Amino acid sequence: MSVKLKLASAFVLFVSMFTTTNIFANHERGDRYPDQPYDSYRPLSFYLGGGYGFGGNEVGRFEDSSGEIEKVRGGGGLLLEGGLLLAVDPSTGLRLTAGYQADGVSRVNGDSSFDRMRFDLTFIRSIGPHELGVGVTTHTSVGYQCNISTVCAGDIDFDSAVGYTLEYAVNLTNGYQYGKRRYRGRWNAGMTGLRLGLRFTGIEYTPRLANIESSDIVDGTSLSAFVGVSF
Repeated sequence: MSVKLKLASAFVLFVSMFTTTNIFANHERGDRYPDQPYDSYRPLSFYLGGGYGFGGNEVGRFEDSSGEIEKVRGGGGLLLEGGLLLAVDPSTGLRLTAGYQADGVSRVNGDSSFDRMRFDLTFIRSIGPHELGVGVTTHTSVGYQCNISTVCAGDIDFDSAVGYTLEYAVNLTNGYQYGKRRYRGRWNAGMTGLRLGLRFTGIEYTPRLANIESSDIVDGTSLSAFVGVSF
């Protein structure tokens, strides 16, 4: 899928989700809690998150002495990220994060890894404790390293790539204050809190080689389980 098509798809999803959730939000503001203030929320908070991804093309395959197979994948690995979350209102926000993700294997005679830096801009809409997100992700410093004695030695660099993200999360703590549940965090800190979720990332990586074939392109499509906290 081309970059333009990915961005167009993300934009369509953004508009659809915003329109749908805005209808529900406006209805709930007037009917569910008519006598409660709605504008008490923190407009800017810090965000820290981590997770683990699964999926993508197999870029490395290794067998240990016991016969167990371990794989390095283009969409897998540990993810660490941090950034800012801007709350437009108590149920709508934009999250900007910078992160590092890597998948790898280790041996007594060396190691192998596929890693990248990722920068994500995500639009988030909450409905009660549920959060829906759609965004654009840019991956830089993408590379595959393999330095295992008698097996492989060398690095492959990839061009920076642009993709899209879709996510769903449950905010476990937002809306709790003074021992009472506050729907959608309306009377406390907006979108702050601890959440657990799933994130789908669609992206492809092209190697920096003079002669590139379609088989050389690495599919980094992945599904990641993540935990994040904004404060």
